Amino acid sequence: MRFFLKILTAEATLLQDQVESVRVPAIDGVCELLPNHAPIFIALTSGEISVTQAGEVEQWSIDGGACHMEDNICTIMVVNVIE
Repeated sequence: MRFFLKILTAEATLLQDQVESVRVPAIDGVCELLPNHAPIFIALTSGEISVTQAGEVEQWSIDGGACHMEDNICTIMVVNVIE
């Protein structure tokens, strides 16, 4: 089972696709979101976003942001992506 994920910055869309899971650096620890997760809003701190898609893991280092998930749609707004 999968859910729809969008990862956005002010300048670009980093990802927009169906995924299996996403791990985000919440201000109170790492949070993993899976399909059918309860509605949630998460404040993000600096750290790694890890996305699992078709068994492959893709990562981005970020400098804060916010994450919202509801009805199998997850949107992550990122302040900055750290190269």
